[in-house]
Order: sequence, then C-alpha cells, then structure tokens
Amino acid sequence: MSFQFSHLINSFLSTGVFNRNNWYNSRDCTNGDSAKWHEKYSRHYTSVFGYIACRVTSKICGSGGAERGWADTKVVKSGKRAHLSSEKVLKQGTLYTSANIRRARIKRMELEKPGCTKPEAVWVSDDEQFDLGLEKWDVVVLELKKPLGPRRLFKCWVEDWENVMDQGQVMRVRLLNKYGGLVFDDIDSNPPVRMRVSTTKLKYIKRSGWHAMAEPPDYVGDDDDDVLEPIAITNDVLLELIKNTEQPEILNVRMIRVTNDTENEDNDGDDDSSNSSE
Repeated sequence: MSFQFSHLINSFLSTGVFNRNNWYNSRDCTNGDSAKWHEKYSRHYTSVFGYIACRVTSKICGSGGAERGWADTKVVKSGKRAHLSSEKVLKQGTLYTSANIRRARIKRMELEKPGCTKPEAVWVSDDEQFDLGLEKWDVVVLELKKPLGPRRLFKCWVEDWENVMDQGQVMRVRLLNKYGGLVFDDIDSNPPVRMRVSTTKLKYIKRSGWHAMAEPPDYVGDDDDDVLEPIAITNDVLLELIKNTEQPEILNVRMIRVTNDTENEDNDGDDDSSNSSE
C-alpha cells in the first residue's frame, strides 16, 4: 500500500517515474484531459495508481453533471416521445448531451481567441496590453510575455532503448514522448513545408517497425488522418530532419547533438534558457 501511495506523491511532486518534463507538455495535460493523460503515461508505468487515476478522472464527480443529464433526458423524453424505451432514451440522451458539450466547447474556444469581439469574450485588447507599467522600471515586458515551459532535452540520435520493432504500448508511449510535437521541414516539397510530429499517433509497418506520423499544416484532427505521412524513425530520416530544423521557441527544446553533451546538460541548463535549440 505504501508503494502505491509513493506513486501518488510522485505524481504531485513530479518525482520518481513522473520526473519527465516532456509528459507535461502533452496537449492532454494543458487542456485538462486528465483521464487521457493518465491513460497514455501513468497507467503504463504504475501497477495500480494509473488504473485508478484513469477511472477516477474520467468520471463526473459533481452533482452539476447529473443535473444537466436529467435536464437533457427531459428534453429527449417529452410530449409524444414520453413512451420511449429506456434503451432508446439512453442512446438519444447520450447523443444529445454529447452534442451540447461539443457546441459549448466550440463556443468557449471562440470566446478565448484574442481577436474575439463579442461582449462575452474572455480575452480582450485591454488584457493583451496590460503590463503593470513595468517598462518604467526597465523591465523587458516582451520577455515576460513569452511562454516558459519545462526544458525539453532532445537527443539527436537513436538511443539504445529505442526498438522500433517492439509493438508494446510502453515503447509506443516512449517514442511519442521523445518525438511528439517536434517540427521539421519537408524538403521534398518546393517550397519546403513545415510538418509536425503527431503527439498521439504512430504507425507500425510490417518489417519496418514504428513510424512517426507527420502532420501537415492543414491537418484538422482525427477525421483527417489520410493526410498524415509516416516517417521512419532512423538517424538518416526523422532524426536528420528534426536536428536540421529550428524548433519553435514555445517548445523550449535544447538539441543535444553529440553524446558528450549529456555530461554538461545540468551545468548550462539555466544559461541558455532563452534559446529554443542549439
């Protein structure tokens, strides 16, 4: 029991198996999708904690969700539809509630955009220009506005643990952790096209193993998977493309190009924090 409790403490303090900064750059983490995050990470590295975390965080524990569920059920089962069977009410109620949630999320995303002009907008021009008057104290406000996430160390070679022929989920997650979210320029296109390595998808090709899935700029999500391009995880292909591309500053990536750099990575981690890559 104490062993499982230590996993809980490690998850709070980002220590032990949870001492992996790149885990917390995941979209599931930043978007608050805790159940999906635990499914990808903690479940595969803990025996009990990850399983319980998936079940707990995927459930609606407050009464508000239940109340809204009953309200949607009343809309579905009313009037001439009052004699629907329980099975049909369950299916139609689920579809109706899911549609309402999707519409609410779309509306929230629109209101959160900086250019939104609606009265309910949550981010207006006053918020963007607010700087507490720090410039008169010789503070570089633009530097403060830059997003600062955990430093991500990327080793520009195929590491010893990388076995692309291993079809296990642990290997799949570790490969996604290393390569997911990084960008590279597709030099086969003219002009070159900036591609992004998917953070959730890999493709296993027979006799070739795992391939990273590259997302083009016009990729819109799961309904558009046909445009994804598999890229071989080798030193001559994916690693070569990534290390020759300057990564976005928001990713806070440091490129380690030779093995000897790992000996000094802790000493100069603070000195080059303003650089996205070396």
